Amino acid sequence: MGAEIGTDLTPSAAVFLRLNAFRNRIDGAVGNVTLSVTPQLITRQRRNFGSSRSRGAEIDFEKTLGARWTINAGWLITDARLSTGNRPPQVPRHQATLQARFMSLGAQLRWSAMQFDDDLNQLALRGYFVADVFASKAIGSHVDAIVAVENLFDRGVETAATPVITLGQPRAARIGLRFHQ
Repeated sequence: MGAEIGTDLTPSAAVFLRLNAFRNRIDGAVGNVTLSVTPQLITRQRRNFGSSRSRGAEIDFEKTLGARWTINAGWLITDARLSTGNRPPQVPRHQATLQARFMSLGAQLRWSAMQFDDDLNQLALRGYFVADVFASKAIGSHVDAIVAVENLFDRGVETAATPVITLGQPRAARIGLRFHQ
């Protein structure tokens, strides 16, 4: 069961603002429930958590600067809890993005606050801050060539801690074609 309310505002042709607030409740949520923890072994089983609830807000902002520049920013705050009172695994309280585009070139910053890897909230995953860059070039009337580098500075992003820390994708480059109408 959930509810969401929001509005889109355009105070000028160059500014767009979106505000959303939400509240959700899930009964019978299923996840990895910790059964036992020893220095050598963590035992988990897919089980019913009982219920979970989340509430929060999201803000998205876009500003066009002249004909060539666009700035986007977004922030998500989520207060999520399991029926035990703990925070759900892999759900950070805060996330934010900032993106600047000049024609078909862009850079993006992504930030996430810390989160937990377990239902007991004992295995914390550090927050992270990464940068991405991208570019595209039309090579036909319906085809663009694209190139992107994600995690530009090769930051270590913790994705699991059971209890050994596992890192997510390191710096990655990709090239490709985008087809459009």
